[in-house]
Amino acid sequence: KMSRLRREFYEQRMELQRQLKQAGDAVEHLTDAFQILDKDWRITYINPAGEQLTGRSKEELSQQSIWDLYPQIKGTALELECRRAAREQVPIEFEYLSPESQRWYKLRIYPSPEGGAAVYLRDITESRKAEEALRKAEQLAVVGRLAASISHELNNPLEAVTNLLFLAKTADPDEAKGLLEL
Repeated sequence: KMSRLRREFYEQRMELQRQLKQAGDAVEHLTDAFQILDKDWRITYINPAGEQLTGRSKEELSQQSIWDLYPQIKGTALELECRRAAREQVPIEFEYLSPESQRWYKLRIYPSPEGGAAVYLRDITESRKAEEALRKAEQLAVVGRLAASISHELNNPLEAVTNLLFLAKTADPDEAKGLLEL
């Protein structure tokens, strides 16, 4: 009976290790940045996309507080949202414009019950630019429709005047006087 329990324990342990490896491989291959922060806001893990985004290696980032690594984010919406997620123990999603890089990021912060958080970060600058271009195009289309409407409203009375002048010019003088008295 003991050997059966040992075998089951070993099989469960191997399955758990396989699943952990699979999950770790998936995070390593994400195209978006992913990092894990401990209760003191130190980076305990960052994936390759996160290294690329920050321009720093895991070794440079390891065990350093994000507030020490990036003092410029202190007091920003980014800090407030991170701390709120940890305090309220609720996942938070928001967009943030980095003043340094002028790039937009979508962040998802998942707090850990032991403190700290998992942070998922996606660069959404290009989609924000596309949205802005679409918004400007829609505004131009509205202005164009308004201009066409105004033009139409001005053309109607001008057309009547133009037609009257044409008739007056081509009619005999007595008939033209009568047309102009209308």
